[in-house]
Amino acid sequence: MYVVTWKKALTAGIWISIFIYATLIFQLSSAPMQAQPQPIQTTYQVINDTVTNTVIVPTGQPQRYTPDYLHFFLYIGFGVLLYFGFYIPGRLYRQFALNLAWFAGTLYGLTDEYHQSFVPGRTADWKDAVADASGVLLGILIGMLILFIVLKIRAKFMSKWEKYL
Repeated sequence: MYVVTWKKALTAGIWISIFIYATLIFQLSSAPMQAQPQPIQTTYQVINDTVTNTVIVPTGQPQRYTPDYLHFFLYIGFGVLLYFGFYIPGRLYRQFALNLAWFAGTLYGLTDEYHQSFVPGRTADWKDAVADASGVLLGILIGMLILFIVLKIRAKFMSKWEKYL
């Protein structure tokens, strides 16, 4: 008989979330910015205007940025999910999870950039690939921090209540 534990259900939920997130990234990169849904265009415009109005280059003129930073922020969430997906409890496996999650996220970012080279109005850019890889790495570090906090809280809780268990 197959028993579904909370750990198996959580792992399945994480991998389903990774698949949905990867599908979202693919969908967003499949159409030019002009063909994106209105909320995405509005969000992009607000972020771009905020960065343009707050960052001044040495010439004194505001700099209009390409959406490299959007790739970075989008891939942060992907990195968090990938780290949790590859994480196996145990000290020896943390480095394995970090390496595998970064490799998988970077590889997905590279294939996404290659895919964009076939989309009219989009181009494959090495700066976007670097932003993707950097976002995945920061996401992994955030995932590690979240896991560290959760494990510390759990250890504190368990030490307080283990005499009753």
